[in-house]
Amino acid sequence: MQYMFYEAPILPDEIFDPDNVSALVDVFLIGDDFAGDPVGYAFRDNQWHLVEIDHTRPEKLDFGSWPDIFAFIEDRFLSSEVDRGQNADLI
Repeated sequence: MQYMFYEAPILPDEIFDPDNVSALVDVFLIGDDFAGDPVGYAFRDNQWHLVEIDHTRPEKLDFGSWPDIFAFIEDRFLSSEVDRGQNADLI
């Protein structure tokens, strides 16, 4: 799986059209999967949550179970490689 983390957080209006940005007013994007599905932080319930956004439905945020970006990386990249017996020394 390929993934890119941006040099700095960006606002959703740099990626999404104006019709979809209104639902993402409290979101900062930090990366994407090269297929248009970004990951970012949303401020909800007086705290920041790591979220994934489906580019076909940006108004619906996927609040993962990750407490931080490190858990997201381990979940998305490292655990699958260890399961396949690759890069076990990375964990």
